[in-house]
Amino acid sequence: MIAALGSAALLLTAVPATAAAPRQEAVCSRPGFHPEEGVVARSETAERIFLAVETEIFPGADKETYTEVVVTDEGDHWSVFRHRPPEPAQPDGSRRIWIGGGQLGMQIVKCDGAISEVFLQR
Repeated sequence: MIAALGSAALLLTAVPATAAAPRQEAVCSRPGFHPEEGVVARSETAERIFLAVETEIFPGADKETYTEVVVTDEGDHWSVFRHRPPEPAQPDGSRRIWIGGGQLGMQIVKCDGAISEVFLQR
């Protein structure tokens, strides 16, 4: 299922630090796998899976504008998406940050490598 999310550009002057919510750690009980690690234990593995899937289902990805692949540890899964990096800070300290843009995103479960929540940001 591919869902579309809203798009916008934000102009920020400062971003306050916030405490991260507690994360549910992956606990894998499948025979033959390390219970603490799972099949996709490293962010580099999640990124490689994302790139392989992106090539197959979204060959038109704009890799020139959206140069970064962001991998976020969500405890029991990875959240992965293609991202446009922020522009350099302006003399007044403000910075333009882009949200959305029609690029691919997905979740990858650490235990078994299952891919879910596949979407295009818009």
